[in-house]
Amino acid sequence: MELSEIRARIDGINREMLRLFESRMALCAQVAAYKQENGMKIFAPEREAAILDEVRGMAADGMERYDAAFFENLMALSRAYQAELLGIEPGTE
Repeated sequence: MELSEIRARIDGINREMLRLFESRMALCAQVAAYKQENGMKIFAPEREAAILDEVRGMAADGMERYDAAFFENLMALSRAYQAELLGIEPGTE
């Protein structure tokens, strides 16, 4: 496969990932509203640990740490977005 073809496939995956990411962030906005209404903190360490355990268990061989790092960053972005929506200083949630 030519480099241009590989890059075209990557570009397509990037578009799909962007669509999924924005869908996920829209749900995070709903989570933020729920947590605010119920007096809950944004950061839920038990939930994040469970997600990372699940991700590592589903990861392809050799991809565990990369998949976990991807989700760690994804969850950090989700927390930052929720904090912004709720007017909370990021990192203090």
